[in-house]
Amino acid sequence: MKHGPDMTPEQRARISEMTKARMANPEVRERISRRTKEAKAAAAAELPEWLMLRMAWTNARPGVRKRFLDEIVWAGCIASASKDPGVA
Repeated sequence: MKHGPDMTPEQRARISEMTKARMANPEVRERISRRTKEAKAAAAAELPEWLMLRMAWTNARPGVRKRFLDEIVWAGCIASASKDPGVA
């Protein structure tokens, strides 16, 4: 099935009907509502740390940013190599 602007009006209508049928179930609506609330709460809890990290990143000099990225990439390579014994 096509996605987005490539869909025909019939395809859109079919998806709309299927969605309405699924959403008629109160358990589905409750599950979606609960997950949405949980996601919003998690995002709100992370916001202060994210803002501090973003501020530190923007205030850091380019050389410090490069060093930080090098360390992260290197740590990722080490972790990946330790999980895959075929990697030299």
